[in-house]
Amino acid sequence: MKPKNIIYSILFILISMMCAQAQTQIVKFEYDEAGNRIKRHIVLAGSVAEQTDFVAEEITEDFGIRIYPNPTKGELRVELSGEIDFDSSLIQVFTMQGVILEQIEPVKRSNLVNLKDQAPGMYVLRMILEGEVKTWTIIKQ
Repeated sequence: MKPKNIIYSILFILISMMCAQAQTQIVKFEYDEAGNRIKRHIVLAGSVAEQTDFVAEEITEDFGIRIYPNPTKGELRVELSGEIDFDSSLIQVFTMQGVILEQIEPVKRSNLVNLKDQAPGMYVLRMILEGEVKTWTIIKQ
């Protein structure tokens, strides 16, 4: 086989893989009454990830969590809604190496996480709500 044909074959395989991957992703949008886009739903292989621009959002039967902005330049807001036992809840921020940087206890409806003094990079926000552990990756610019 000629080298030119090998390159075309590899290129064809790569493009086919990208097309197949793109077909498994469905994006749906929600709009407010004025026609502004307010939410983007991304469906990947049967799971749903909800996101608005720069906001991580998770809603369960019992409570809702909003974490924004992500990426952040320093201050990250964590807002909770619903019936939550705040006394048994905890927010922690770790480096990617597992070093704890901040701990908020007890948790309130609106919490401010300060990453201003931290270097740009990735961090882990871990939240324990009524015994349930949730984690998010936070990007500090």
